[in-house]
Amino acid sequence: MKKRPALLKRNVKKKLAAKKKREEEHRRKRELIKKRRQDELTRLEAEEATFVQEDIEKQKILEKGLAKLNKVAEWEDYLENDGTPDPADEPQLNTMMSEWEENDDKELKSTLKACTDAHKVLHRIDNLIQEAVSDTHWQRVAKYMGYRMQLQQQITEKLDISTSHILANIEKYASGKQSKQLALGSDKLSLKYAIWMNIHALARYRPIEVEFTEVNMGLTIPKSLILNLLAARMLCYSYSHCASLFNGRHVDKLDPDAITALAADTHQRWRDPRKVVVPAGIITDDPPYKPRFQTAADGKRVDIANTEFAELPESLKKDWEEKATITYKWKVAHERTMSLTSFGNTLVVELLGLPMVAKKLKKWTLQQITEQYDGRVNRLSYPLDGTNTTIQQPIKVYFKLAETTLLRDTPQVGWWDEKKQDWTTNGISEVKVETVASGENGVLRFHTVHVGHFRMVQPRNLDIPYHYWEVKPHGSKGALMLIIITKHHENGAQREVKISVSEGGCTLLSPTDLQLKPMIGKLLSAREIISRLVFSGICLCLSNEDATALDGVSAKNHIMEQRMHADIASLGFGFHLSKSKWNQTRSVNSSVFRIREQEVEHAFTVLSEYDEEAARKFKCSLTKTKETSKKFHTTLIDGEMTHSRLWHCVRNRCMAETESMVQAGDVRVIENMRTLLDITRPCSFS
Repeated sequence: MKKRPALLKRNVKKKLAAKKKREEEHRRKRELIKKRRQDELTRLEAEEATFVQEDIEKQKILEKGLAKLNKVAEWEDYLENDGTPDPADEPQLNTMMSEWEENDDKELKSTLKACTDAHKVLHRIDNLIQEAVSDTHWQRVAKYMGYRMQLQQQITEKLDISTSHILANIEKYASGKQSKQLALGSDKLSLKYAIWMNIHALARYRPIEVEFTEVNMGLTIPKSLILNLLAARMLCYSYSHCASLFNGRHVDKLDPDAITALAADTHQRWRDPRKVVVPAGIITDDPPYKPRFQTAADGKRVDIANTEFAELPESLKKDWEEKATITYKWKVAHERTMSLTSFGNTLVVELLGLPMVAKKLKKWTLQQITEQYDGRVNRLSYPLDGTNTTIQQPIKVYFKLAETTLLRDTPQVGWWDEKKQDWTTNGISEVKVETVASGENGVLRFHTVHVGHFRMVQPRNLDIPYHYWEVKPHGSKGALMLIIITKHHENGAQREVKISVSEGGCTLLSPTDLQLKPMIGKLLSAREIISRLVFSGICLCLSNEDATALDGVSAKNHIMEQRMHADIASLGFGFHLSKSKWNQTRSVNSSVFRIREQEVEHAFTVLSEYDEEAARKFKCSLTKTKETSKKFHTTLIDGEMTHSRLWHCVRNRCMAETESMVQAGDVRVIENMRTLLDITRPCSFS
């Protein structure tokens, strides 16, 4: 019995020794992991440093190339001499809008010409918005979205002024006996205008069929409207005239944390141009930014340029937070996803109140003038207010579809529901497209119990996720090609989009549908070509909000995406880079794709990861996982380690010929491909 305490004592000592040994092993493992991590960060930083000078030289070459292309573009603009401003130059844009607002020309022809000029500016603004989105410069996005909304609203106001002038002078502008009508439009104008005026409101047995043959559209006035003094106006825009339907003013839910982050970002972007450049080797005690003092609520003077946003007094944060709130609302408006995506030309059908018709008494013309119709129109709802109808009679509408509208499914027409702030097909029926013998688009007919904005619509996930994507060399003149294969989410039909990328821009090679013929083989910018495809109904430009609403895709970390796109674009001259089935199985901060040399069947699986501590915020490696593997594993191939750039992963594994092809790649081609990848985001949507 005396030995038992000694035995227990020895057991306690053994346990303590074992515990101490385990703790020591854990400590060594932690230190080893920490050392490996530190070694990795040091190696990634050293690798990235080797590219600094090369990146600077490439940037200089790119700037020279872009400057040359800009001169060519400026010369072409000069030759066209359309007189429209460059929206990137705010004084020019503001001058144009102010002069147009002050112009009191009410003639419809002049208004349509001015609206067409405004559409050219809107098109350039759309490109600037897409560029700012790619750069995640949300302050610039908000600014240009605001200008776009203002300009579209100004177009509507000018059309209302001309319409009011026509309604006040019906006999002068319109023709007809029992009713009057007027139509104007041509292929040179960005919109077609038509109006029918029921000036006598006589009882009729049948609905009135109104045809505007000059502009190839029309509508049927139901019997419930025949006995009312009103006008029916149709506006057919050759573009997406929908910017003001949902904008920053409609956003009411705010995220305080997101607004604070945007305020800090806005403050930092304001500081950046004020940064003082100190020559190398010079030591100075001067502040890093040019000082800018403001007085806080407590009377204290604060240098807001040399004070971090988080350390600013609350009273001085207020202005930045107000700007950030506006930016946040526009950001939400831009990224907002909808159940249906709209495409093709925009049709606006409206019912307008008529002023009292002028009467002739001997040599006098008597007309009642009211402020209600002085430069304005009185929009009416349908059914008319105060109308009691159990069965709502539909308005039959038809208009000519844009030639570039691609119909790939049962045609659907959407109506913009102001209450739901979304496109809906409720209340629209009998949709039919009349095609002509040549296969071109004809007239679109439908019945509607609504008035307002109408467009062709299709499911948001029609082509998402991408079935396949690939970047590879194209031709023998140093061009690249992006291939994206979409797969119809219902019938499984595949469509291959091929875009060739050269130093001057991008060229669409397929699909070769008749509706896309005006685009095929034409050199365009990356943003222009994707914008035209979206208008046609092939949507290859989606937001993070779209990704959250769609099954099978997850938006990847934006910084990681941009680094991947830059690496993929630079290696496309000697390699084929393509989709991996493992991509969507990874987290938001990692992505997977494949890479192989030309004429080589074996492909490596690339694992890209966002790394907050790394010099480039990014690292990549080659893993042992294959497309035929049963599950994804992160084990690296023999002799492999993480690298700051994809080129380091494959440089010592490729042929000398491949290396020379990559080294000889044109920086302008790389930049155009990078832009194209930033817009289409294949790693997020495949």
